[in-house]
Amino acid sequence: MNKYKNFIITVVLCLLLCTLVACTSDGECRQSVVTSVGVEFFQPVYNDKTQDYKTQLTNLTIYVQGLDNDSVLFDNISTNSVALPLKPLEQSTEYILQIVGKTPDTLIINHTNEEHFISLECGIMVYHNLTDISFTKNQIDSVKIMHNAVKDDAASSKTPKQIRIFFKVKESV
Repeated sequence: MNKYKNFIITVVLCLLLCTLVACTSDGECRQSVVTSVGVEFFQPVYNDKTQDYKTQLTNLTIYVQGLDNDSVLFDNISTNSVALPLKPLEQSTEYILQIVGKTPDTLIINHTNEEHFISLECGIMVYHNLTDISFTKNQIDSVKIMHNAVKDDAASSKTPKQIRIFFKVKESV
């Protein structure tokens, strides 16, 4: 009887140990640690009927490249917004934006960086705070920071876009 009791206790302890081991982390990161700034494109459009300009979200065929590297982020895509990565180890990130067939513009986004620990598996995520934007005025009329905080991936989130770029007047509709 004593052997039977010891056997039962051993089996129960083994099952308990297996249950505890099954509950540990598998070592995979299932959370995105990418942050990017959301940028929307606007353009005033002249309406011949009303003889007035209306600024509207507009689709542009655009080319975007990171400056000081050879990364082409968007190559002649038609879109009204893009998600741009910011440099996590620098305070400034530069891009070349070009509407197809037009003179390119340079966009310089100044930002602060703040590291946030996610988990052992995921490591850190770098949050950004937009401080200032400068740009050339070939095709860009103005740029406005709508939200300073960049804390997630603008491409996959439903958070509002942080930057609005207003291009110069579009021809009549």
